[in-house]
Amino acid sequence: MESPKNTSFLERFILKIFCRNLRFDILTVFLFLLTISSISIIWFTYSRQSKAILDVSTTTIERVNSIIIEKLSCLTKDLQQIPSITGALIKQKNLISLENSSLPFFMFNTLRSVPSLAGLYITTPDGKELEATNLLALDISHYKTDLSIPLPEGCTYLLRKVDYTKNLLIETIDFKNEHLQTISSASSSNVQYDARSRPWYLGAVKTKMLYWTAAYKYYSTGELGITVSLPLYTSQGDLIAVIGADLPLTALSNFLAHQPIGNSGKAFILDSSGTLILPPLAEGKSTPISSEMLSFAYAQALKTSEKNFIFDFRGTPYLASMHLFPLDAKRFPLDGKNGWSILIIDPLSDFFSGVLKIQKEALIISCAILMVSSFFVFLLSNRIANPIVTLSKEIDKITRLDLDSKVRVHSNIKEIDLIDSSIFSMRNALRSFVKYMPKKVVKRLIEHNQEVAIGGEKKEITIFFSDITGFTSLAESLSAETTMSLLAEYFDVLSKTILVHEGTIDKYIGDGLMAFWGAPQEILNHPSQACISALLCQAEISQLNAFHQKEGKPALYTRIGINTGIAIIGNIGTSERMNYTAVGDAVNIAARLQPLNTLYHTSIIISETVKQHLGEQFLTRPLDISEVRGKTEKIKIYELVALLVGNPLILATPEQLDLCSTFTQAYEAFYSKNYNQARTLFQTILQRFPKDIATQLYLERLQNIQA
Repeated sequence: MESPKNTSFLERFILKIFCRNLRFDILTVFLFLLTISSISIIWFTYSRQSKAILDVSTTTIERVNSIIIEKLSCLTKDLQQIPSITGALIKQKNLISLENSSLPFFMFNTLRSVPSLAGLYITTPDGKELEATNLLALDISHYKTDLSIPLPEGCTYLLRKVDYTKNLLIETIDFKNEHLQTISSASSSNVQYDARSRPWYLGAVKTKMLYWTAAYKYYSTGELGITVSLPLYTSQGDLIAVIGADLPLTALSNFLAHQPIGNSGKAFILDSSGTLILPPLAEGKSTPISSEMLSFAYAQALKTSEKNFIFDFRGTPYLASMHLFPLDAKRFPLDGKNGWSILIIDPLSDFFSGVLKIQKEALIISCAILMVSSFFVFLLSNRIANPIVTLSKEIDKITRLDLDSKVRVHSNIKEIDLIDSSIFSMRNALRSFVKYMPKKVVKRLIEHNQEVAIGGEKKEITIFFSDITGFTSLAESLSAETTMSLLAEYFDVLSKTILVHEGTIDKYIGDGLMAFWGAPQEILNHPSQACISALLCQAEISQLNAFHQKEGKPALYTRIGINTGIAIIGNIGTSERMNYTAVGDAVNIAARLQPLNTLYHTSIIISETVKQHLGEQFLTRPLDISEVRGKTEKIKIYELVALLVGNPLILATPEQLDLCSTFTQAYEAFYSKNYNQARTLFQTILQRFPKDIATQLYLERLQNIQA
């Protein structure tokens, strides 16, 4: 089970969650809506831009793919026609001769007409070979089979002749310029090259049809490329020769490398197994994309049915596209491999860097707008909340019956103005209400959320009655306005003093006043509070009288009676009109004590029950054991003279101390029937205090007793 402390904390926590202040709610709701709107707009813009850019990037890649396929198609189409055209010119075996000058001329013209063509071969089964090379399609400075042979300046073409039919095998090389004029010649007997062992020759002989090789290094130049070859046969089926044409991959690599694919996108050509055939090379530098990435991208391409796809490699997203470049297996067997794949890879950041930049700027702008808006919303929320907080504080004051405030709230917001007007009217109404009903009672009803109803309870209270001596005759001699003015000042002094000392003013009865202590709120020392109030009332009335005498106004002398006892306290009356008051025997006694002051010429008389509650703080003297109208039993009464400790305004004087001490001795001697001692003491008092009426009364009683 949770302890009260924990429950209280939980209640406070829940209260903080569900009972927030208005300023916080306005600010939170606005910022929430603004944030959601900003995020929605940014997300919508980003998604739309991303889709548009992805579409554009996909279109770009598709376009590059189309260009590459078109380029490859043109190259392969041109290349595969060369052997066929050359073969058509060689109709007889005896036309293939190393001394036939027209044949090299045709071969060089063919190279000129197809700039991408690097070499053209004619090789016979018995070992005769004629090779024409276009150096413009290659990137070499030395003859690769013999690095000791540098290429002469201005050399554009090579003509190579090898004849395995002779006993002495000699390789002859003619270096020619762009006009096919021989610049120089070289020969070598150290020949290790036999075209009949090369893949283009073997493949053509094996397939007996047009044959495409895989990418390999050319023997004479060391360049990477492919070769298309075609075998020539007689009508009887005898092999005449194999014609081959070289396509170096350098030009194609540069072509691929210079295709505009984002900032760092690259295109690759792979065979059907995913092996890289053609890496793009630009300015002698290889691509930074690793073979591991290529393998991963190729595997991803095989998994998806889409030609364009996105994959993630080591935390970086890439956009990729793979298209097949089909090569007819019958016409282009490629060692049994029947197709190439064109794979394009580009980081998504190449396409989305601009979008991300715009997105970042939009986010910064949104944050700036959010901050500026927050400031203005804060001002607006203050403009709304501050008046409400002020009005709330005014309502709190009203619940405490603090009705002296004159604060008004003026706002351009109509509802706030209406609330202010209502609070102002309510305050005025309560000001009037508390003048007809004890303020403490009204406050208690408000605090306990209770409605005024008839009913009461028995409680021990201290009742206070006051009256003005000779007011009736005084009022007859004064005008109504003067009388009411004097009464207003008089009651103002008494009321304020009583209220300050926690008293409850019951009613005003003509020139009299009834008050009590101990209800509606509990007061432990209510007899003492009532007596202090009575002494202060007399002191302040004396000051008021001194002020009135200076102005020529009559003095008002107050008589007070105080009693403590059990009374019925509550709302008495009807459902239409009621009064919070006290009734009972204790109230009647207090009312009867007040006029006794006239007999003894005293100002405050208290009952014995009050005296019993006071202790030693107050200076009193016993007055008499008196009959009270309405009571069959006599009660002992005392005069409340002064305060022994405390407020200097009502502290006892030495004369009062002397009078009370001697009078108490005389009183006790009188009721002990020690009349001689009592007479002596009373006579002593009379000599010192000749105006003390109580002493005179007791001397008269002693005289009557002796008579």
